Amino acid sequence: MRHGLAVLILVGTFAVGLRSQSDSALADRRTKIDALDARIVALLNERAEIVREVGRIKKRSGLPATDAARVEVVLRRIAAANRGPLPNEHLRRIYETIVREMTAFEAADMARR
Repeated sequence: MRHGLAVLILVGTFAVGLRSQSDSALADRRTKIDALDARIVALLNERAEIVREVGRIKKRSGLPATDAARVEVVLRRIAAANRGPLPNEHLRRIYETIVREMTAFEAADMARR
């Protein structure tokens, strides 16, 4: 019985140590994700500034904010540049959302001016 208790204590201690290492590794990866998220936000805002400039040019030229042909070019270019591990279909959905939101931002900005 004593031997069994000692084994349980050792296994429990080992499990706590593994959990602690796992918690530390998880916290480290989450910190890296947080830093990447901050960079992504900065890049999205940089993209929005350029989209705003494009909207001004389009407005002066009498062009609409939406350009389906351009969207397809962007989506194909993104897929061609993808080296993984994110599959193209996931990347495409992400970029469809980015383009949709940027176009909505552009249209709203064009309407205000």
